[in-house]
Amino acid sequence: MTIEQMVFMLANYRKTNISDLARRIGMSRQNLHQKLKRGTLNKDDMSKIAETFGCRYVSCFVIPGGVIIGDRVKTRRLVKPVKGSYNKGAEEKWD
Repeated sequence: MTIEQMVFMLANYRKTNISDLARRIGMSRQNLHQKLKRGTLNKDDMSKIAETFGCRYVSCFVIPGGVIIGDRVKTRRLVKPVKGSYNKGAEEKWD
């Protein structure tokens, strides 16, 4: 799933549109639309979008064994466990 798809799905879930979202985060509709199409939204943009919708944007790498590089996650099940030895026990190590 692309960033563009995620943002459109979130906007739809919150019953709003991209024009309203752009206004709320202090960006022109055209600029937001172009960033979505090009895939150039940065982490700060995504955090503003999440804050606007009352949720949190998390950006991280999860290394086999449960090591997390990036934003700390306060949930045990951010991603669905995948069968296989590389993922064994990873979900227990998240805080």
